[in-house]
Amino acid sequence: MALNKIVERQLYNYYALRYLFELNREYKGGLSIFKRLGCLFSGFSSEKYELYNFKENQRKLYLTDIQRRKTAMINGPYSIVLDDKNLFTRVLEQEKLTAQTYGNIKYGKISLGEEEIDLPSFIAFVKEKGKVIIKSYYGGGGQSVYRLSAENDQLTLNEKPVSPEELADFIAKAKRFIISEHLTQADYAAQIFPGTINTIRILTMQDPSTHEVFIPIAVHKFGSTKTMPADNVRNGGMTARVDIETGILQRSALHADNNMKIQWQELHPDTKVKIEGTVIPNWRQVRERIIQLAQSLDYIRYVGWDVVVTNDGLRIIEGNNFSDVNILQIHQPLLRDQRARNFYKYYGIIKR
Repeated sequence: MALNKIVERQLYNYYALRYLFELNREYKGGLSIFKRLGCLFSGFSSEKYELYNFKENQRKLYLTDIQRRKTAMINGPYSIVLDDKNLFTRVLEQEKLTAQTYGNIKYGKISLGEEEIDLPSFIAFVKEKGKVIIKSYYGGGGQSVYRLSAENDQLTLNEKPVSPEELADFIAKAKRFIISEHLTQADYAAQIFPGTINTIRILTMQDPSTHEVFIPIAVHKFGSTKTMPADNVRNGGMTARVDIETGILQRSALHADNNMKIQWQELHPDTKVKIEGTVIPNWRQVRERIIQLAQSLDYIRYVGWDVVVTNDGLRIIEGNNFSDVNILQIHQPLLRDQRARNFYKYYGIIKR
């Protein structure tokens, strides 16, 4: 192994260990010291004991927190395609699957297309569109995502009224943000919760032996009044596993305490609509289109796609380089799937 590869791998080991201890510092639960140490020595932060129900489930079936952080190295230099939202949109431009990018805000300056505009022109544009999304070039998990709306001459930013002066102050502080289309989700998702665009996290892997793309797991996310405008489920949203073959949603979990606690319940906390048993329309086409897309981008071997199903088909919000596995594994441990196990072993994420 070349020296630079050895150094790179050791660097990832360091980042992974640091990530584990950072996660563990956030734990405020009452787990005994012995169980907490047991989790740490196994590569898990303490909250995973209850989150993954280790009292009944085998730890060896779960990707650990250390291993999850190491998956950041799988895509190598091509990870930038997923990390940079602007670049990601440009790469998929010909597919016409991502939300349309209208322009950007860079260090307080607004541009639509190639033209720099002033604040009144931008407000007029928002009034014409009704709603736009403003999100950071980098980052994930629903962080730094804003919904700017204009209705009856009233501007709202993340559902809170904002004056032109307050909007100007917000823009003045914005460093690198994308201005993009606000998508309209399919009826089934809006019925469960209309206040956020509710996405499906679809994990794709490229089989190292056959080079065929497969989906080991997919989970539907639903926001709530506590997570608006994004469906970041960490403090009050819900998730439900998608049956890969049928597109039927399985039992649903309510997330709390920065995703350190979950509660299994059938109904959405705000709308009281039942989630389990809901069928995603045209799921087979959605599934096959994502596989086809991942196959065409064969240099990116590991992606957590955030997909929204609309009444006209599917649109892609973003791709994640090293997907959060917590929201996936509470529903099904990743290493139960032998194909996923082989994939992680091939890239040195797990040993056996």
